[in-house]
Amino acid sequence: MVKALVVNHDLGWLAPGPMWGAFGNLADDDNRRRFGQPAILRFANDAFMEELMGALAFHPEKVAEWKARWESWEEPMTNPPTAAHQPLSEPVSRRAVQLVRGPILSGRMRPAPASLASTTARPLKLYQPVQNRFYLVSASLVCQQPGLPDRHVNPGKQEQVGFVLRRLVEPTVGLKHDPKDPLTWNEYAYVQTAHGPRWQKAADGNARAATLQQGEERLPMFSLGYTDSGNNNRRIFSGLIPVGRREAYVGAPVEKPVSAPVIPGAPPPEEDPGPDTRELLFALQVMGPWHELIEHADLYKAKYDGWPLIEIPESRKGDILSARQRVQTISWYVILDFVRFLHTHAPRVLDAIVSPAARSALNNEGEEALLIAYLETIALQPFYKTKLRNDLSDTAYRAATIVDNLKLAMAEISRDAALQEKLERAESTFEYASSPDWPSFLFPLADPDPAHGPFPFSGVTMNIEDFFKTLNSRVVAALPNRSQSPQPDINIPKEMPLAGADAWFTIRCVYECPNCGPLKPSLLSAPTEVFEMASFFDPEAPARQIRIPMPFNISPAALRRYNKSATLVVSDMLCGQIKRIRKLTLGDLVLSVLPWPFHKDLPSVGPSGPCSDGTTFGMLCSLSIPIVTLCALILLLIIVALFDLFFRWIPLLFVCFPIPRLGPKR
Repeated sequence: MVKALVVNHDLGWLAPGPMWGAFGNLADDDNRRRFGQPAILRFANDAFMEELMGALAFHPEKVAEWKARWESWEEPMTNPPTAAHQPLSEPVSRRAVQLVRGPILSGRMRPAPASLASTTARPLKLYQPVQNRFYLVSASLVCQQPGLPDRHVNPGKQEQVGFVLRRLVEPTVGLKHDPKDPLTWNEYAYVQTAHGPRWQKAADGNARAATLQQGEERLPMFSLGYTDSGNNNRRIFSGLIPVGRREAYVGAPVEKPVSAPVIPGAPPPEEDPGPDTRELLFALQVMGPWHELIEHADLYKAKYDGWPLIEIPESRKGDILSARQRVQTISWYVILDFVRFLHTHAPRVLDAIVSPAARSALNNEGEEALLIAYLETIALQPFYKTKLRNDLSDTAYRAATIVDNLKLAMAEISRDAALQEKLERAESTFEYASSPDWPSFLFPLADPDPAHGPFPFSGVTMNIEDFFKTLNSRVVAALPNRSQSPQPDINIPKEMPLAGADAWFTIRCVYECPNCGPLKPSLLSAPTEVFEMASFFDPEAPARQIRIPMPFNISPAALRRYNKSATLVVSDMLCGQIKRIRKLTLGDLVLSVLPWPFHKDLPSVGPSGPCSDGTTFGMLCSLSIPIVTLCALILLLIIVALFDLFFRWIPLLFVCFPIPRLGPKR
């Protein structure tokens, strides 16, 4: 009988093989630590892959020159000297490598390894591709036996390698740690859940359990070959660090569930259902617009505060009516959105608002009945209704119904499907003079009149902020269980308590063999050097050189020759709005922003609607891009000069250098 003897060697992740000669004496604790952790390689051009393959082919012992170090645009990291005299491509044949590395491969020359000495003790910062920086995490997967041979990864057996990004968060209590050393902090894994990504606690800083977390994001690594000084074929694994996703990583929420290792085939743990997006939908559709409407009315009201009565212009009444028209328009749409929100997410409440019989079926002590009762308290002030009716005595709405409270206004819109359709299809601007396509009742949610605004309700005794908090709590409490109404697909704004320079990261390389099951769990490497990711506008970041050519010859004879290649499609409604805007002058805009007594409201530009040429056709407008570029530059200079009065930033914005003999005809 023949017995097959299978020997399984322990595996391990080490620094990239080409860098091993640069660590020196491994008896030194610092050298031994760096020998056992993956390295981060830095590249400063878009051809970073060609540069790396060329370095591994012709000068693998010099790869340490690419090891990332701290840098800024004022103190950039020195570019690898080897990169200046090597081809940016993989060799076309082994003969090409022999011509360059012949003395080393034949043993006649001993390669001098690159130095790993750092020129600064500042922590590592990684910049984004838009800042012309690219970073690769690189490591060698070896068998723990003499010679440290490479471990072959067999994709046919579902073996795979990759890396995971970990976030380091300073513990608040309990764990002993060094506030200046993030490697002693808690380690969090970037986990994908049904409610979006989040940071999940993986291990304490003083108990590094290098285990892969359930649902943790794995980033890919690829294999690259090289020939060492002993003429042996070796391989390393590398992966591109996605620094461009910094905002996603920094903005993900941090949670602290119980850490558990990955068990192949085991069902995933139960997840937190996350926040109720119906609450956010109500804020987006109802509370937010209503709040902005009140602020808009308050700003309009403030323009008349302090005006002497004898100096109030005769046009004040018309100005107030014009502002009320805009407020009433938005009020109808806010009420419509409120009605449709209840129709989708709380139909019992809406039925009780429309039908008294349905309300009698509700529990008087229940949250649904309490919400309806609260809507009834949002009632217009009696003297405000009288004043509003007097102000409308000369308009088509002099006999219109002014609804008493919000509940009745919602009932008016809810029971009239034709009215809802009119609001959805309205194309003209609402006016008190004559607006047959708009609702016949009035219920403004704010008012710009200094005597009554901006919140003309008598049943609300609290301030505006407390009012909205109470309304939100009433609506949320009246919503049924999540299973009884759909959850809107809304991205919840994430809190970023650790945004900015305090967001520290590290990387672990991963080897997985899922077919082996729990007998051979995933193998994670030691963490890399701690680093932070630069933001898009980091003041220390290098910058790509971007040149925007402007038209040299700007004479009419030259500009007329440019092709009008940019085409805009303008609908008939947009055509009408453009024609209205063209009636305004620069003087009108200036007077509209001046304080009293120089202030003057923008003049009326006529009713809205499509172009009044008797047609319903749109337009195709063709523009010349070079002329548009000139306009953009001129407007930029004007705006910069205007804001320089406040910020004093022109010397910080741009610097101009002369170019000899660059005339328009050259």
